[in-house]
Amino acid sequence: NLLSVAFEEGEAPAGTVVLTFSGGAGMRPDVECVHAPLRDVVPRRAARHKPGHALDDAPAGYPSIRSATQERAPTHVLILPILFEERLAGVMEIARLSPFNDKERALLTQLCFTIGVMIHSLAATQRTEELLEEARMTAEELQRNEEELKTQQEELQASNEEMEEKNNALAEQNALISKQTDDLLRSNQLVQEKMRAVERADRYK
Repeated sequence: NLLSVAFEEGEAPAGTVVLTFSGGAGMRPDVECVHAPLRDVVPRRAARHKPGHALDDAPAGYPSIRSATQERAPTHVLILPILFEERLAGVMEIARLSPFNDKERALLTQLCFTIGVMIHSLAATQRTEELLEEARMTAEELQRNEEELKTQQEELQASNEEMEEKNNALAEQNALISKQTDDLLRSNQLVQEKMRAVERADRYK
């Protein structure tokens, strides 16, 4: 069984695919990445409906296979769907100079299955990271709002305390004025009483 797939970069666009199997077996095929023209879409569409689609006669204009010593046009192309739970996640297209045998096709089919699982896992991980980032941003925004509300409450409380101090000072001032008014009225009353007493004394002289 295929356990893992890894890619080791070499001199662009080449590299090595590292296939690890159960029991300690492994393969390290050297590959070279090629770009397939978008006009060759018919075989790719076929991959949606078939387990595998082999072309024994590569289309004209198909990218060449290059090596250190030569460059040749491929003669055989194998197109395999990369699926996860019956959903197409991609298409693997492999070109070579000789036909693919059943063992190779089975190995590549299992490889596509593993890649489909990896793509799904990466997409799920990315979505989880996005949700965590959204949750973090929401929490930070909530914390900022709470801090702003707390600041507003503190400012309102300080304003109320200042208003209460002013009201208390005004009440004390009003009480002082009222006391001074009462004292003045009593003084006036005493003066008037003394004046009336003097007038009565003058009458009896």
